[in-house]
Amino acid sequence: MKSRTGESTIAGSEMTDRNLLNLWLAHYDPIHRGWTRAGIANGVCATNGFFFPRIRGGYNLYRQREGQPGVEPAGAAGADAVTARTFPWAAHEANARYHYRLAAISGGGLENLEEQSEARIVCDESGSWAGPRPNAPSDLRVTPAAGGRFVLQWAYDPEGQEVEPAGFRVYCGLGWSGVDYTQSAGSLPYTTIKLYFMFISEPFV
Repeated sequence: MKSRTGESTIAGSEMTDRNLLNLWLAHYDPIHRGWTRAGIANGVCATNGFFFPRIRGGYNLYRQREGQPGVEPAGAAGADAVTARTFPWAAHEANARYHYRLAAISGGGLENLEEQSEARIVCDESGSWAGPRPNAPSDLRVTPAAGGRFVLQWAYDPEGQEVEPAGFRVYCGLGWSGVDYTQSAGSLPYTTIKLYFMFISEPFV
């Protein structure tokens, strides 16, 4: 059967039904009956996707490797938990950086994706956590001084730091070869009462 425009009304009806089915499945079965990583994280596979078992809510842990697209579920925790552990299959690759996000989820399965706790980690050569890191210095300025020296000034903001720095190391490079990180040009201890720091280099030819 065709309409005045010549298009099949049956085909149009099938397309409409298909769209409605997808909308209904998105409401009824949002995480594919539980047999996905998101479903396993929330225990929906235990109920075959028919209802959300975490009636008290909890937390979902997500992660993304820096430089790569896609966010994957990496862990989960209950409503009374104070820690969230990664799943056994959530391995870390060597020398990789990961961005973790912790989102709260209600007893009805609604996640708060607008307000999340975030953390970044760096892995060493064996894929293990390299440990907490201080924040990066900011607002670096270099000013020429007399005698071939340079005055370096920078700021350090402790807000959100994983660990307090013990000090700062200054590196430099010759020509356009880049910065030489094998040997520092100097160091400066960190003082909590200071926001800006200053370092005077050795004379350059």
